[in-house]
Order: sequence, then structure tokens, then C-alpha cells
Amino acid sequence: MGLTENGCHSSVQLLFDFLKSIMDLNHVVELKLGQFHHPDLIEILYNHMPRLNSLRITEPLLMKLEKLDFHNIYSLSICDCLTNIDRICVMFPYIKYLCVKLLSFEHMKQVMKLLEKSLINITFRQINQDLKESMIKWLYEYCGEHRQFSYDIDEPMNLHIWLTDILI
Repeated sequence: MGLTENGCHSSVQLLFDFLKSIMDLNHVVELKLGQFHHPDLIEILYNHMPRLNSLRITEPLLMKLEKLDFHNIYSLSICDCLTNIDRICVMFPYIKYLCVKLLSFEHMKQVMKLLEKSLINITFRQINQDLKESMIKWLYEYCGEHRQFSYDIDEPMNLHIWLTDILI
């Protein structure tokens, strides 16, 4: 291990020790991370936050954390444009609430299909009118007899979709 790597590890450990001294990590349920956080610090924090269930993170940072087990996370917000849809769906198999920016209708459908069993709410951030209309039309066809949905679109063109199972 080089001097730089050892110095970084020491800094991460010092920061972790400081955070532990000012807060009880056992009670943290939501973690919001920017693009400048060190993956080692996030991994240490994550492993000491047993109640964590909500994560806001950038996709590049998330891809550096692939080895972590995210089965307890049910709310995920990707800060930037999502590109690796399949990988995210594998990393977070029990996502109920997802906020994401996608650039194509096909990607929007793909994420809905891959997460259909667990998804309750999805927000597609900053979409255009054509994507909104295509998605709503597709939802009427896709949901069919087994699921129902409602939706809303807000001022910055975020499409919020709520899904429920139909009880028979």
C-alpha cells in the first residue's frame, strides 16, 4: 500500500470516527450523497447503518459500491442520468420508490418491467411532453387487469407514477 493510499485510509477512518462520535449511526434511515464522497467512507458508513433504507446517490459513485448488499434499500434516487438500468435493478431488487432521469421511452419501459414486482412509486425526472404521453399510453396497455396506476406531472416536468395491485 502506497503512502497516498494509506493517508486516504487514515483520513476516511478519522472522518468515520468523528461521525460516530457526534451521531448514532444505528438510527440513520436516509443517506444523501454527492459526487465527491469517497467510496471507502460510504462503504464503512453503510455497514454501520442497519436501519438505512433510503439512498440518494450519483450513478458513477454507486457503480463503485457494487459489492455492497443493498437488499434493505427500498427508496433510491439517482441524481444524474441513469445509464446502467440492468445493473441498478440487480443491485436493488426490492426498490419500492425510485426517482430517476432517463432519456428514452424504451429505458423508461425497461425499468418499469424489471422492477414491476416491487415498485410502488416511480418519478421520471425532467421528461418532455412526448415522453410523458408515450409513457401514459403505454401504462394503460401494460397495467391491464393486474395493476392500476395514477400519475401526476409537476412544474419541472417530473412524471410521478403510483402503482398498486388490483385485489380480486
